[in-house]
Formats: sequence, structure tokens, C-alpha cells
Amino acid sequence: MDQTLTLGWTRQEAAARRRVYQRALWLALGLEILLGLYALLAPASLSALLGLPSPRPEGWVRIWGALLLFAAALHVPGVLDPVRRRWASLVGISGRFALAVLYAILSGGFLWLALIEAGLGFLLAILYFSLFKAELMSRP
Repeated sequence: MDQTLTLGWTRQEAAARRRVYQRALWLALGLEILLGLYALLAPASLSALLGLPSPRPEGWVRIWGALLLFAAALHVPGVLDPVRRRWASLVGISGRFALAVLYAILSGGFLWLALIEAGLGFLLAILYFSLFKAELMSRP
């Protein structure tokens, strides 16, 4: 009998894919938290790093950082249980693509943010859908 046909193997595969997805999502959320804190604490420095004009007033950069932290907090249920909390994962992945499009439209220094969001979106989408497929295969 082929090992891929055993229920134990498919459950182990689903558990392994869950761990990989959770690690990737924790990494993405960690990056967003760091970027959000950087925007809150040093908005002028972040603008200079991205090659944007100095913000006047600096409040909009701080608000963007706070919203980034808030969005990262909304992902926590999806990272803790990605299979049962599908809504958080799917909205988070599609939100990354929407942000990438918005950053690309804004262009300039936002292009780096667009590339990062699109890259994280593709990575998380591939990992999540492979997790979901493995999870479905592990249930007889």
C-alpha cells in the first residue's frame, strides 16, 4: 500500500503544512508590526527611508502605522487556527493584494511596499491553499 494513501500520513502532512503556514504568517505579521511601530515612533525617518517627501504633518504616517498594527492584530485568529478561522486568513491574503495594488498606484517610494505586500500575498496564498488541500485530504 502506498504511504500517501494512509490516513496517518495525510494527517501528518496536513499538520506539517499548518506549521509552515503559521510560521510564514508569523513572519509576515512580525514584519508588519515592526513597520507599524517604526511608523508610529519615527514617521519622518520612515518617509526618508522610503524616499517620500517629509510628511507635514507627521500624523498621517502615525495613523498608517497604527492601522497596520490593527490589521496585524486582526490576523491573530487566523494564525492560531488557520483551518477553522478561514475568514481571517482569506481576508488577510486578499487584503495584501489590495494593498499591493494601492501602493503600486501611489508609486514612488511606495513601490517597495507594493513588492513586499505582493510577495507576501503570493507566498501566503500558496502556503494556505496547500494547507487547505492537505487538510481536506486528511479527512475521509
